[in-house]
Amino acid sequence: GTEDGFVTTWYDQSGNGNNATQATAANQPKIVSSGTLVTENGKAAMDFDGTDDYLFNTSLTIAGGTDAPMSSLVVGTSNNVTLSQRLYGFGDNVSFNPFTDLLFNASNISYRKRSSSGTLKSTNGSTTLVNNTQYLFSTFTAGTTIDLYLNSAAEISAGDIDVPPLSINQFGIGALLFGPSVGGYMNGTIQEQIFYASDQSANRTGIEANINDYYNIYP
Repeated sequence: GTEDGFVTTWYDQSGNGNNATQATAANQPKIVSSGTLVTENGKAAMDFDGTDDYLFNTSLTIAGGTDAPMSSLVVGTSNNVTLSQRLYGFGDNVSFNPFTDLLFNASNISYRKRSSSGTLKSTNGSTTLVNNTQYLFSTFTAGTTIDLYLNSAAEISAGDIDVPPLSINQFGIGALLFGPSVGGYMNGTIQEQIFYASDQSANRTGIEANINDYYNIYP
């Protein structure tokens, strides 16, 4: 047909059941446009409109601070890199603090952590991003530092994220959920998000190569 199709649930493939959902039709990312599957580089993609589309999980609990490592790998493409937009964000469902998120614009990729007391640490990787270009964003936290990589190239940033321990209970794909609010909507497509509750930097190149073998993002 010629109808549009939208995503209500992005199922967690890890076996942990951490699915991301969206029951409100107006806020669902598009997966089929006018009867045609949305794709980037020939692979299925979810299209976020940059206004109000996002998926979320409100039963995912993440606790810790400097002693809680995490690794993330995200495949995303922006339609408008002049906007500051989030690939994902973890937050608290009551308070605007704490949170942690990965966001980018045309010239920077930033990983941020804000404690319950409002202490904010941000690691910014200066780089030039281009509209309608597929990228692999990788982050690895260990101890008090965060390392950022783009397309498995040389590290673009390493910085201090030492803040008081976080206790976070909601997660957004394509936006940050903080307190009762949602913001920083993704304008473009997201194809994959992988998270580890550990520092996987020792395995980084192998994981990135596996992702690139499928999506063919970079040479």
